[in-house]
Amino acid sequence: MITQLFKLTLSAVLVLAIALTISCSSDKDDGRGSDFGGNSNNESGSVTYALTCTAVPSTGIASIAIIPPTVTCNGTVVSSGFDWVRAPNWSNPAIGTYNDILVFVSSGECKDKSAKCSGTLTVGAAPSADQLTCTGMPATGFAGTAITQPTVRCGVNTVATGITWANAPVWANPAANTYNVSATANCGGSSKTASCGELTVASVLACSEVPQYGMAAMAITPPAVTCNGTAVSDSLLDWIDAPDWSYPAAGTYSDISVSASYGECSGKTATCSGTLTVAPASSSSSIGSSSSNVPPSSSSIGSSSSSVPPSSSSSTLPSSSSSEYTGGSCNAADYGAVNINGQIWMVKNWGCYAAGSKCYDNDPANCTKYGRLYDWATAMALPASCNSSSCVSQIKAKHQGVCPTGWHIPSTGEWDELMEYVDSNFGSFNTTPQYFYSLTAGRYLKATDGWNDYYGISGNGTDDYGFSALPGGRGYSSGYFDDVGNGGEWWSTYDNRDPQRYTWYWFMRYSSEHALWYLNDKINLSSVRCLKD
Repeated sequence: MITQLFKLTLSAVLVLAIALTISCSSDKDDGRGSDFGGNSNNESGSVTYALTCTAVPSTGIASIAIIPPTVTCNGTVVSSGFDWVRAPNWSNPAIGTYNDILVFVSSGECKDKSAKCSGTLTVGAAPSADQLTCTGMPATGFAGTAITQPTVRCGVNTVATGITWANAPVWANPAANTYNVSATANCGGSSKTASCGELTVASVLACSEVPQYGMAAMAITPPAVTCNGTAVSDSLLDWIDAPDWSYPAAGTYSDISVSASYGECSGKTATCSGTLTVAPASSSSSIGSSSSNVPPSSSSIGSSSSSVPPSSSSSTLPSSSSSEYTGGSCNAADYGAVNINGQIWMVKNWGCYAAGSKCYDNDPANCTKYGRLYDWATAMALPASCNSSSCVSQIKAKHQGVCPTGWHIPSTGEWDELMEYVDSNFGSFNTTPQYFYSLTAGRYLKATDGWNDYYGISGNGTDDYGFSALPGGRGYSSGYFDDVGNGGEWWSTYDNRDPQRYTWYWFMRYSSEHALWYLNDKINLSSVRCLKD
């Protein structure tokens, strides 16, 4: 009894000593601090010391070596100089369940740092000679990052060939999903199947480095963003602590991050490395010049943030000598009409003059080609105050706005009806608010000519339905214009957004086949396409 009491007392002392050692490490004044989550910052400098530990395998067999989790310090694998807490003897594990395993580093850049290894390890008894087992599979992984396949044994002997995997990922390049993996192999003279456990492979949202420099009022190509290695369109992203890429303000932007609002990576956030410095606009600057390091396009999929796309739009500041052009046909017959699934649309953007409307770049030729650009209140034929406050009570079921008699500005529902008809297979509805995302409608609705190429790939569509959408660009209240040839955007009657200065517009771009909804400041200038009552 005394011996047992001594052993228990000694065990308690050892556990307390380990806890005190780990706890005290956070109080050491080495300029780095300590973080059990695996991330530590040097508050006195710019160096970040990050210790990480991958998930533990879910199962193991007593007395048979288990590959421990991988430990990294600042992205570099640590192979020695650390201690395990609450872990088995990896080379000769004992039967038991191991939770909350920690790794504690005693040397190198991450000295005195610790990290928790997620997951629970269950070590079972050695199997019988004709029993098939599957052990060592991690509980978690990341899409696109190779996962070491679990070990299959017949008795205590490893099975190297003849294994058939069921419900398993591609180990070298796993896709995001949850897998209940099993393995089948010959064991003891017959085919047997063993469960390997559950593996969850998480989606990965990644953001490239931000460009270093830009100039105010000149569009900057945002960093490339990928979900599981596939480029994500800028229209599906929400930027945090970033400038307005299409019309950036002067300043320094650091700690830029991005979150995805659609698809496999919906709800995930990624940090973009680097710092962007946007210099004030210079009166001698040449906007859109080929010598500029800042691309005029505001959209990029998989592009370098420091190069100019091969097809750039005209981005210009207003000329003080330009006079307002008040021409443009107000006759509906001059715009043509096409019937698409019972909806009768004008074939061209509306171009009738209304006070406050503009031709792109103040050039009448652009009014002829692309129609006029209107702020939201002007397009709705409502007071200018509606650009900064909600006027939803003044929007009618078929709201005429600047359209001619017998025609009206489309609602979001009417735009959605068009998209859903031309893209019944590759679109989906969002619920808050209710609107339709289409992955291919742009292909069918864009004109066959007039769209810029995107890195050698034509931005034109097939115009299957005669809608003939053209990239008329956008305008700003400052008189700045951009994105002609690259993007087209059209107003809807939607006006139930908080803050009230914003609303949804429908748009397409040269860089994808999508037709989507995006937020716009109501004071900005976009196109109008009229729909027959």
